[in-house]
Amino acid sequence: MRKATGSGESGPLQAASSSASKRTGHLIPHATPRAFERFGIDSPSIDKSALRGLVFILLLLTPGVAWAQFFTERGLEAGFDVTGIVNGIAVADYDLDGDLDVYVASAVQHDDADPTTWNRLYRNDGTGTFEEVTDAAGVRAAGVRGFQRLPLGNRFGVSWADYDADGDPDLLLTNVGPEILYRNEGDGTFTDVSQASGINQGAPDPDTTETSGAAWWDFDRDGDLDVYLSNWNGANRLHVNQGDGTFMERAVDFGIEDTSRTWTALPLDVDQDGWLDLYLANDFGENRLFMADGLGGFLDATFDYRVGDEGNGMGVAVGDVNGDLLLDLYITNISDGPFPNVFYVASPAGPFEEVAEFLGVENASWGWGTEFFDFDHDGDLDLYAVNGFIFEDNTPNRFWRNDLVPGGRLAFEDMSVQSGADDLAEARSLVTFDADGDGDLDMLVGTWRDPIRYYRNDAARGNWLGLQLVGAGHNVHAVGAYVEVTAGQRTHVRLNDGVDLFGQSIQPMHVGLGIDVAEAVMVRWPSGQEEQFFMSAANTVVTLTEGTGHTRVDDPVASVGGLAVYPNPSPGRVHVRAAQPAELYDLLGRRVASGLLGSVDLSHLPVGVYLLRAGGVVQPLVRR
Repeated sequence: MRKATGSGESGPLQAASSSASKRTGHLIPHATPRAFERFGIDSPSIDKSALRGLVFILLLLTPGVAWAQFFTERGLEAGFDVTGIVNGIAVADYDLDGDLDVYVASAVQHDDADPTTWNRLYRNDGTGTFEEVTDAAGVRAAGVRGFQRLPLGNRFGVSWADYDADGDPDLLLTNVGPEILYRNEGDGTFTDVSQASGINQGAPDPDTTETSGAAWWDFDRDGDLDVYLSNWNGANRLHVNQGDGTFMERAVDFGIEDTSRTWTALPLDVDQDGWLDLYLANDFGENRLFMADGLGGFLDATFDYRVGDEGNGMGVAVGDVNGDLLLDLYITNISDGPFPNVFYVASPAGPFEEVAEFLGVENASWGWGTEFFDFDHDGDLDLYAVNGFIFEDNTPNRFWRNDLVPGGRLAFEDMSVQSGADDLAEARSLVTFDADGDGDLDMLVGTWRDPIRYYRNDAARGNWLGLQLVGAGHNVHAVGAYVEVTAGQRTHVRLNDGVDLFGQSIQPMHVGLGIDVAEAVMVRWPSGQEEQFFMSAANTVVTLTEGTGHTRVDDPVASVGGLAVYPNPSPGRVHVRAAQPAELYDLLGRRVASGLLGSVDLSHLPVGVYLLRAGGVVQPLVRR
């Protein structure tokens, strides 16, 4: 898959595309120069909403385009041929060859004589075929001491992060007992730096602490990655990066040492103030939301935001499922008991609304890993949840397709059988990623007593876009960045978190575009800086580098040649400052407004990118 530099992410509606399984990446020529040329030239009116509707109907009527099985299981063919007991799975391009590799954590103590107990690193050859290279890389983790066999296993999580900011992903493994931190040497090998880094500091009993997972994030916005360790039999820990390759444990100092047996910790900016908050899915005790106060501390806002579910919280999916530019949450529980899965839809007013039963996604059996992702490239986020009862294989995985109508109601349709991914194996972990480089998202599911399930995506049609973020500081992969992408009539939100149950990955963000192309991307970097990137791009991975876009400053009036407009992007009302009234054009060169000066209401215009002109000066304006 060809990669391109520039900026951009994703978009909207159901779309038509080539029937070829291998898509060709391309940057569509930038629209802005063409629009400049067409100023003052009348263009025929095009009803894009009608065009999308026609394309959707044609999709349904075209032979071979009807929805057949969405995914094909081909784990053995791809190289995942070992039956074992798997907990964590995560992906990253550890060797920097342009494709995503996979690390798998066995749930049980390593036994040299039993290959089913081994941790494994799989190197991707770029086509979705994987070679096991664990010993060559030096990440077998065979020395983790074993204790009594626990019902949930002795080894749990896999988290990738470039903690030392040298450009390559490092690897953190969480266990019953000491954590293991491997530093990537950049030559395909790793060095164990667990002791030297202090990553085990602060555990009440390092030999028996059950660390279920790790979430990397720059909680204090000092530019480097800190790590929050979830614990299943004690207090959670926060290891603050000292900037010299070492960490200091300080969870108590910041009031986030929760003791409710956390499975998943998710950093996200709930109130959109530029500081990452922290949501915890807890097994025994209510889930918790800790809000960053902007002064370096946290406040417990669980009750205020109504997200304190008291079920047996396991996995967490995050995404904007209804297109309102707010991040929603789905949490798996033990639905066979009194606690169904929960679906929290965000509200601009603050509190979330729980809608799982209303949407029909509350009962997924004994839930574990879960993710929102756009499997069919129609522009909205679908939902997959894997299940596994500890003592028997009788709980199929569940797949729901998002049938969101733009401007209409939110609805999910149970497509588990049609998906081909309703497996009965006892599942635990889940990660979605483009394994074979064809532009759509495949799925990898870790199971107990069965081979890993690799589900190749065969359903995606239409355009797509990948976004690779590059941070300016020591947070090289911009973990925690918030992104808004404008394409056609819709704006899409992505969170660059990489978090799954038992895992954290480093990979490009992915968005389905339908028949549209990405026109503008707003990135709120972990540093708090906001930038805009303009383009016309689809079917490629675009790299966005902090400091190279159009910056939004504290004084939001960014003047170009005496022409200024703010806020930009805007949901409707803007303030135009210029020496003379300005005119507004769409990207086809059609004038859509004139006489603009002072406070102007543009809420009647469709969402998209426009060009503001006054006295020969032109500036982009995003209506979101």
